[in-house]
Amino acid sequence: MKQHYQTYGISMWIAEDKQNREFLGQCGMVLQKVDDKVDPELGYLFLRSRWGKGYASEAAKACLDYGLHTLKFQKIISLIDPANYPSIKVAERIGMKKEKQVNKWDKSLFFYSIYNEK
Repeated sequence: MKQHYQTYGISMWIAEDKQNREFLGQCGMVLQKVDDKVDPELGYLFLRSRWGKGYASEAAKACLDYGLHTLKFQKIISLIDPANYPSIKVAERIGMKKEKQVNKWDKSLFFYSIYNEK
């Protein structure tokens, strides 16, 4: 991730509890090639013990805002396993829409996206 950040200015970042600095998971963006097109992909991975507390939604929304408004990306995607209902809910909660289904990493994934309206 450090190399990705140095090269592209984006990566996955650690999410930690503000009060005790306990590791909660990670969230951020990496460049992802799908159907011969490269887009920034928003990803979020949190400890299962932290699910349902709003951490993923809060972090994903902050990263999404950063990508759209600060970095001025025209489009941000998320690749989500169709069986991962919590991740689907997070993507939809922050305004992403399911665009299609794609094959990547030898599996079928939902392709969620959001476009910069400015």
